[in-house]
Amino acid sequence: MTRYLKQINLLIIFLFCSFKLFSLPFVNQNYNYFVDLPEGYQIEEIDENFTSMMFSHPNIPVSFVMKIYEDKKSDSKTILTNALTKLNANFMIDSFSWQGLKTSISDFTMSLDKKYAGWSLCVPLQKKDSYLVMLCYTDEKNKQNCEQFILSSLNSLIINNNIYEGPIVSYAFPKGQKQEINLQIGKSKIKTHIDKNDAEASQFLVDMEFGVFSLYVNHPLWKEAWQRYYRQIYCDSFSRLDKAATDIILQLKKDCKKSNNIELEIGRELLAWVQSFYYSRNVENKFSSDFSPLPTILLGAGSDCDSRSMLLCLFAKKMGIESILLISREYKHAIAAVEFDAQGQKYSPPESDREFLLGETTADVTWGVIAQDHADRAKWIPVYLP
Repeated sequence: MTRYLKQINLLIIFLFCSFKLFSLPFVNQNYNYFVDLPEGYQIEEIDENFTSMMFSHPNIPVSFVMKIYEDKKSDSKTILTNALTKLNANFMIDSFSWQGLKTSISDFTMSLDKKYAGWSLCVPLQKKDSYLVMLCYTDEKNKQNCEQFILSSLNSLIINNNIYEGPIVSYAFPKGQKQEINLQIGKSKIKTHIDKNDAEASQFLVDMEFGVFSLYVNHPLWKEAWQRYYRQIYCDSFSRLDKAATDIILQLKKDCKKSNNIELEIGRELLAWVQSFYYSRNVENKFSSDFSPLPTILLGAGSDCDSRSMLLCLFAKKMGIESILLISREYKHAIAAVEFDAQGQKYSPPESDREFLLGETTADVTWGVIAQDHADRAKWIPVYLP
């Protein structure tokens, strides 16, 4: 997460110097939060302390507002109530726990120059007695068409450098009971669990983000939108699979303890495991994503290259190893690239001299081996994961 934020901070400096450029992921280090907004937002208003800002979108009739409140005597529900009341909005507020914090949410309508409708959130921040209020709205007549875009914008919030499912999906799919999973990875038998709501919640997130990404198919920022699509899925999956990934890695470490390169040996076991999954594209209709949510893979559902590769990247992160998801429009394919210390075909990011060993998940090959007709590095798009 730290390396990812450092890269973004350099872009943010350029963004604010340019003021009304297409928006990039926004980081506020003073209050330790981050929003990975859909591509194309432009800054309309901002105060000198970055505590109040408003964004608009040139292609989608949506406005996005963020404002910091500092109040020693209030909570998230009171803060959001006061903010919406000042706008003469009609609203009903609900509260829920997100990352152990009392978070408040409301859909609302309000009349300014015309009638608007949207959703709002209020989240406590790491800085004591500080709260972030976020509003995303459109013309009332457009709300249904813009709903996924609005919810995706709000759901992209990350606080305290914690890669966690977004607040909107957490509200819609609260944690339930444990769902036990028994896995066989090589010779290792692993018993673990996920939450019973994880598969449905992840599918909801994938469908929502695919709906947003679909708006960019013919847009100049299609590549950036594609990268964000995968980042959002990864962030949603990361904490959902925390227990399972931890259990898997701990068991594999025990079973690979005699290896001279334990990390690489675990990587080989994991690569062979995902290669053994049965092939399936998760397509219900032409308007739905074909990405298989990661929790469903652990439950035995079919998968393809992008979900398998992301799963490997997630495991690498859990081991403290950097990874990159590589996607290609020309090849219609995805592979994992992990910073393993081994020989083989590698990928070096354009801005770095670091090398990432390539992992092909749909053929029975080891790390560092990919098909010759997929070897043109210029045709791979890197997705840097938090």
